[in-house]
Amino acid sequence: MMKHTILTLFMFLSLLCHGQSYKFFTTDRELSSSLINKIYQDRNGMIWIATEDGLNRYDGAKFIIYKHDPQNEHSLCHNYVRALYEDSKGRLFVGTYNGIQLYDPATDSFSARAQWEDGKTFDSNIMSILECRNGEIWVSGNNLCTITITQGKLTAHKPDLPIPTQMTDYMIEDRQHNLWVTQGENGIYRLSADNKSKHFLKQEKGMTIVDLYEDNYGDIYLATIGKGLLKYNQPAEEFIPILYKGKQNLPIKSICQISQNELCLGTDGKGAKIFNIPKQLITDYPFDNNYLDSGTSKVHSVLKDNAGNLWIAIYQKGVMMIPAQPNSFKYIGYKSINKNIIGSNCITSLCRDHEGILWIGTDNDGIYGITTELKQKVHYAPHDSPSSVPSTVFGLYEDSERNLWFGSYTNGLGRLDKKTGRCSYLQNLTDKNGNRIQRVYDLVEDQDKRLWIATMGAGLFYYDLKTGQSVYDPKFNAATDKYKWISCLLYAGDNHLYVGTYDGIRCINLGTDDFKTEEILSRHIIHSLYEDSQGNIWIGNSDGLAEWNPQTRQLKTYTTAHGLSSNAVYAIKGDGQDNLWISTNAGMSRF
Repeated sequence: MMKHTILTLFMFLSLLCHGQSYKFFTTDRELSSSLINKIYQDRNGMIWIATEDGLNRYDGAKFIIYKHDPQNEHSLCHNYVRALYEDSKGRLFVGTYNGIQLYDPATDSFSARAQWEDGKTFDSNIMSILECRNGEIWVSGNNLCTITITQGKLTAHKPDLPIPTQMTDYMIEDRQHNLWVTQGENGIYRLSADNKSKHFLKQEKGMTIVDLYEDNYGDIYLATIGKGLLKYNQPAEEFIPILYKGKQNLPIKSICQISQNELCLGTDGKGAKIFNIPKQLITDYPFDNNYLDSGTSKVHSVLKDNAGNLWIAIYQKGVMMIPAQPNSFKYIGYKSINKNIIGSNCITSLCRDHEGILWIGTDNDGIYGITTELKQKVHYAPHDSPSSVPSTVFGLYEDSERNLWFGSYTNGLGRLDKKTGRCSYLQNLTDKNGNRIQRVYDLVEDQDKRLWIATMGAGLFYYDLKTGQSVYDPKFNAATDKYKWISCLLYAGDNHLYVGTYDGIRCINLGTDDFKTEEILSRHIIHSLYEDSQGNIWIGNSDGLAEWNPQTRQLKTYTTAHGLSSNAVYAIKGDGQDNLWISTNAGMSRF
């Protein structure tokens, strides 16, 4: 039963978060190195990850690692890979610590390193690669030069330029066909199509430009270490700072456009930020998970892929992929950095009250209440007092009079005062032998203000909210013991009570004086019950998912043969869009 309630809670809390699920790739299984320089996607959808110890390719299912092999001239020429670029012809360039190569997908190998026109090896630490609109391929690094390709052979050419060509870093070509080239702490050069140049930021001290980008509006931004984000003011021909929380010291490492009006900024030790272009405002982008704190992460590269997924390269940690779909699952609990609002103990039950507070029962840690904003409102821990919450809480339920009831594993049935945390236990809930009931697993209320009580081992009871009396009646408790072990209850819209037990279901017609009873799906362990908008009853059990139509009296069963992830179904919930979410012994299924 505990597994049933835990999986139910997992589903509810996951949907509540409206967060994003993620994949996290590390050197434990996938990557060649956690020292990541760049993430890139080619036209075939392959994700390439350049690291300081090898090049990684991900096809959506598996990783392939490329490294330098001294015995193979068509291997990677150096394991330190910094730059990746695919030109308009689909040729993928790979820039390494000591040269540039082409990747050949047909042979899954690399070309020989580029050479100078005189045949000498082009031995350069490649920083960036760019194809200009005129088709020229430019590379920067130790040398700023152009690359031509003839029959798969790369040749480097020294251009005659009015700007420095030694020790250059990053490049872009803007809409006016100007070539912008950075030079570390020596600012940035603009080279026009008619070969005229202008030098910017040459007097700036304590600043290193590490990336530059032209957005969809034609504005140019610089990512710097020491001076934060800078934007080019074209009328004044100067770069102006974009402040973050009133300061200019944000250590930005990379820029990536993720929507028409947003840039994602990777930082060196301050996580990721979102820059709203119309508002000219930088805000935090938290992506905490079980492995890291986004507020102190070194985000050295960001990619939005063709499917809208966001890839974040976290230096010294790995690569996180955040899917594009909006309602993915997200974790809440003790492993979360800043959302540990429900303690570290096992979760056993939940109930949302009329005020929107989500009440959460735990195993040996009492009851939590959290707001819709996912903030802890209150925590009532068990203590040595008759009015204490029980150590293990089951079956949280708010009745029509707004009382919050709970079932427990050893203390029976009780009510919680939401304001004080004091509990009052129902002393007159006893079995036919006069013994006080200890194990209460589920609760539902019918239209006549009867609170039905599922017990584990003592059968079915109800508590009359009008008179305050608890009732055990042989009319709805069969003589046999097989119906005494009740795991779940469902009060349906047609005034029928469905009682899930460890030996099938009993359907009780509460509109009849003699509580006419029908047996459904006998010799099955029933874990959960759900009524859909059409009045069909869905049954999670030990042998799959069953659908009961009360009108036609037909029963359908769905198993792994129909795509269910496991035949052990523990919880069922509809989402209001004609989908059923089904938690099983092997993960979640959607039907």
